This record gives sequence, C-alpha cells and structure tokens, in this order.
Amino acid sequence: MNSRDRVLSAIFLEEPDRVPLLEVGISDVVLKKIFPGLIDHEKFIALSKLGLDSLVIWPFLNHQNSKQLNSDRYVDEFGRLFTRKISFSTSDFYLGGTLNTPEKYYAFPRPDPHDPWRVEYFKESVKASEGRLFLIPCCGSIFEVAIEAVGFVDFFRYMQSNLGFVRRVIKDHADYTIACGNALIDAGAEALLVADDFAYKTGPFISPKRWMEIIYPELRRVAENFHKRGVPVLLHCDGNINLLMNGIIEAGIDAVQPLEPTAGMKLCDAKAKYGEEICLIGNIDVAYTLTSGTADQVIREVKKAINEAAYGGGYILGSGHTIHDSVSPQNFIIMLKAAKKYGEYPIHGAAEKYD
Repeated sequence: MNSRDRVLSAIFLEEPDRVPLLEVGISDVVLKKIFPGLIDHEKFIALSKLGLDSLVIWPFLNHQNSKQLNSDRYVDEFGRLFTRKISFSTSDFYLGGTLNTPEKYYAFPRPDPHDPWRVEYFKESVKASEGRLFLIPCCGSIFEVAIEAVGFVDFFRYMQSNLGFVRRVIKDHADYTIACGNALIDAGAEALLVADDFAYKTGPFISPKRWMEIIYPELRRVAENFHKRGVPVLLHCDGNINLLMNGIIEAGIDAVQPLEPTAGMKLCDAKAKYGEEICLIGNIDVAYTLTSGTADQVIREVKKAINEAAYGGGYILGSGHTIHDSVSPQNFIIMLKAAKKYGEYPIHGAAEKYD
C-alpha cells in the first residue's frame, strides 16, 4: 500500500497493511535539527522517508492577508490579534479578539475562501510531495477561530445575552469552511480537516447541551456537504472531549485527532466505546514522552497504542497534539520507526510486544 491508500483505509475503519502515521503539524525547529539545510519544499519527501504517511497543511489561513498594527502586532484575516514577541515556529502568540461587538464583527471584511493562494498552496505542496506523502488540507474552523475572533470573554457573554449573534458568527465560519473545502476538493483534495478545539483539559468549553444546540448543526452541515462530494472529514480537537464524542460521531465526522492523553483521553476507552464508528488518531504524549522521555519510553508508548487501538483497523498513530518546538527530534524519529516495526497487520502478539 502507498501512504494515500493506507491512510484512507484506516479512516474508513479498515485494516491497511500497517498502522499509518499522521501529524497535523511539525515544528520547523524540529525539522531543521533532523534535516540541516532542508529547503521548505523538500520537507514532504524527507518526512516520507522517515515513515510518515500523512501531514495536514493549512491553506485556510493566508498570513499575507493579515493587517500589521505595529512592529510586532497584527490582526489576521479572521480578526484575531497576535504578537510576534512571543512566537513559535508553528504560530505566533494569540492576544485576543478584535471583533468584540456585533457592530465590529459585521463591519469586518470576511476572509475570501476562494483566495487563489489557498488552492495554489495546496497544489504546490502536492507537487512537492511527489505523491509520497498524503497531504490533507485544513479548510476551516467552525468554533475555535470564531471564539478567538470575538474574544473568549465577550463570546461567552453573548451566549447569554445575544445568542442570535453567536449563531450568526458560527454559521459564517461554517459557510467559509464549506466554501474553502469545496475549492480544495475541486483542486484534488481527497480528505479534509476541520480544526476546532471544543474543550479544556478538564472538559468542554461549553455544556454538551449548548454544544448540541449551536455547534453540532453547523458541524453536521459541514460534514454532510463534504460527504456529498465523496470526501471524508477529520476533526482536530484538543482537550477532553469525552462528553462530546457522541455528538461528533453523530455529526458525521470520520476521524478525530489528537485524543490528547494529558487531557484524560484514554485510547483504550475510546477504542472500546467508539472504535467501530470513528477513526482514532494520535494519543502519543508530547508533554513528556516525545519531549523528554527515553527511547524505551517512546517505544513502549507506541506499542501500547497499537495494542489498544490498532486491532480491527480504524487507528492512525501520531502525537497527542503536534510535533511542537520542544519535541525531541530523536524521539520523533523513534516513534516513527517503532510504529513501522510493530504496526504491521494483522496485529499478532501485540500484547506480548507491549509486555
């Protein structure tokens, strides 16, 4: 199997030849330590040689459309305020929302989902990967970017005082996600990712009941649209989403990532409860294991994940968030190699390997 077939097979809850490997982001800091002198467009082939099957790329956000406020602060095309004074290789530091009243929100120009850069970035990335890495574009965010654009405090206040405004904001972001995703499908995308953090480490930002009222209908509308185009939908959602999993599945999401272990997302429980309904992705700890763990600890955690979730298919191995700046390059490589070594189907003796 090639990487494309391997990943799609797992997303559709089948057993591929081996457990696939996917990341939604890999730090340039880590990449440069592994591949000194690496040119940006060469990273896809380099990562495929390490064993990675799939990488999420991010055409939904065009930084060229940001509005510079001063030497370090800027507002992105969705209305979020960032500073470069605190910056990581994968993102700058979020300061707050600028669209904190309905008047400001309605006056702010909506980002163009048909910005030609988005499709060109996707096409150029696919070309650079030479078919060795299955690239999945992120096409939008229904809730996370919406709440960040308005600002957390004001967004939650409007949930009590102006629910109609909240619904409008979420609908606008869902509309954008659908339009951007359709453009990417037209350009050849065979799977799409929606990036939407719904939870803290301890549980959802809003009650599951309210989530079902205002988020679920739009998430379902997005998934149904892409399913009509024959494309599966992945959801990147940090935090403890146990109380939302049934709704995520009912909305039609095909795969969920990253199943953050430090937020209480237990892979064995998720497999037992939801493994026949949704593909599970991730769960390898980046807070400790991939950052400062020993090689044996990394290998043991990979074996454990395969043992708990790979049987019957529908599991893709990866980090429990992203490969951020602090991840050990050596541990990242060890994770990839261990997954290839112990992840071949049929999974025979997985428990013995783990023990």
